[in-house]
Amino acid sequence: PMGQAVWWVLQQMIHQPQNRKILLIITDGVPDSAANAIRAFDMAKALKIEVHGIGIGDGAAKIATLIPGSKIIHDIKELANAMFAILQKALTAR
Repeated sequence: PMGQAVWWVLQQMIHQPQNRKILLIITDGVPDSAANAIRAFDMAKALKIEVHGIGIGDGAAKIATLIPGSKIIHDIKELANAMFAILQKALTAR
């Protein structure tokens, strides 16, 4: 239930005092409701919360269509490098 999880996280993040907020989604599947996940990601954007994603395996390829700029990895050994690349790009883009 990716959408529900993102909605919950948004409720927690909105009360944090930091000006910049980054949400990193890591998944090995597809959301049970793509429409709900898209609404949650749209709300994150409206709240100025940056959303990035990593999909693990072929079953998670949909993450790239839901979160532009996401990375797809095929082995858990690639996770650390993918996380570093995404966060480095996010943190140095500004």
